[in-house]
Amino acid sequence: MLEALAVGALLHDLGKVGVPRAVLQKAGPLSARQRCLVEQHVLIGERIGRRLWLPSPVLAILRSHHERWDGSGYPDRLIGKAIPLLARVVSIADVYDALTSPRSYRQPWPSDEARRYLLDHAGRWFDPRLVQAWDTLRQHP
Repeated sequence: MLEALAVGALLHDLGKVGVPRAVLQKAGPLSARQRCLVEQHVLIGERIGRRLWLPSPVLAILRSHHERWDGSGYPDRLIGKAIPLLARVVSIADVYDALTSPRSYRQPWPSDEARRYLLDHAGRWFDPRLVQAWDTLRQHP
């Protein structure tokens, strides 16, 4: 499972190779069509992963790392524990990294703000037990 987590975390956005660069690097808000193109990256990544014979736990990360605890994610609108465990873990790390990294459209958030965001969205977008575990590990490495 740890190997699958490591590989899946590294490759989670593999499918973005199939999304136009202009969309990925757009400075302003995305149109509905552009948003749809970005959301396709999870399916593209899974398709590439299948061709590479990646194991199913890695494929689950590629497909499901944008699912949300409350069912508002994509591509399958999975809810709660129906979201594969490793995808739930990668989701937390992915959002923290996205918030604390510079983007073409904004400056990076301070780590404490990103932490607060994750804690505020635990139980809504993220598995609350995993967010708590992440926060504990973050404070006591």
